[in-house]
Amino acid sequence: MVKLKAKTQRILKWLGLVLLIIAAIFLFFTKLIKYVAPFLLAFLIMVSIEKPVDFIQKRLKLPRSIAVAVSLLFFVALVGGILVFTFYKLINELWRLALEIARMDFNPIIEYFQSLFEKGQDLFFSLPESLATTIEQTWEMNIPKLTQLASEISSRLMNIVMGMIDFVKFLPDVLVFIIVMMVSAYFMSRDRRQISEYLSERIPDKWFNKIRNLRDDMIGAFAGFIKAQILLMGITFLELLIGYQILGVEYAFFFALITAIIDILPILGTGTVLIPTAIVHMVTGNIPRGLGFLCLYFIIFVIRQILEPRVVGQSIGLHPLVTLMSMYIGLRILGVAGMFLGPIIVILIKAFNKADLLPSWKTESKIKS
Repeated sequence: MVKLKAKTQRILKWLGLVLLIIAAIFLFFTKLIKYVAPFLLAFLIMVSIEKPVDFIQKRLKLPRSIAVAVSLLFFVALVGGILVFTFYKLINELWRLALEIARMDFNPIIEYFQSLFEKGQDLFFSLPESLATTIEQTWEMNIPKLTQLASEISSRLMNIVMGMIDFVKFLPDVLVFIIVMMVSAYFMSRDRRQISEYLSERIPDKWFNKIRNLRDDMIGAFAGFIKAQILLMGITFLELLIGYQILGVEYAFFFALITAIIDILPILGTGTVLIPTAIVHMVTGNIPRGLGFLCLYFIIFVIRQILEPRVVGQSIGLHPLVTLMSMYIGLRILGVAGMFLGPIIVILIKAFNKADLLPSWKTESKIKS
């Protein structure tokens, strides 16, 4: 039997544990998340309100149970207020947009493109006959469909609005989820010390310290990652909202929110919306507004490229290069979800390594200053 070197054994052990962590993450997010979601969110809420709870308990000299209840009420009021406001604005602007598209007269647009087509006839007739025929047939087939397309878009927007309103049907399930989550968060926060003591009495000291260090690192990193993503999306949304309002875009809130959500996806980004919009405006003769959209895209692109590696990296304790690499590799392997899972996997590996649950690779530096 071949005996492996100690270094090779350490590498294989490290790789095996890393693969086990990745498999566990995949299993959790694909199979188990739906069962533990309210309790996981309750844990995150508990972590989020811990500072306000301590402040109320120490400064106002109130019992922890009351401090937790007050903090939870503020949390629900803040998050609930934001969600209700966003929901209301979306329904209002979507409904108005759907009605406007339904009433839209496409004849001026068709006439405009026909005039462009006629102006370019010299170029058109200089093309090969087969290509000219294909362009002409495509033109004749699709231009009349503009009105039908507008009707379909309007209908779908109205369906989305009605679907959002029909969300009321799921209120019983949603209320059960929210109640379980909030009650769990209350007990987790109120009895935090008792829960920690209960676990510490039943887990050996060596493993308890490792698990506690692992928990602290993971909480700090995950909370930082979520905060970073919310911060980046919020900055992009505000940039878009201000930019759209300056450029006179109607339904600015709706379009800013949709564009900000698209910006999360690295393959698409804000350019998917802003660049075609700029081109359409310049082609139709509104060059200043088209340049305005291009400037808005450039500003958002530069700010995001500067902030993303730094904000995400600092929040989760990773070097910006490692953060960027993990997001890109995750994207290439797992698609859009991998962009978020990549940093999560690196965070877990780093936390396991720091808690001495993975073999250490750290040695003395061989680079002389």
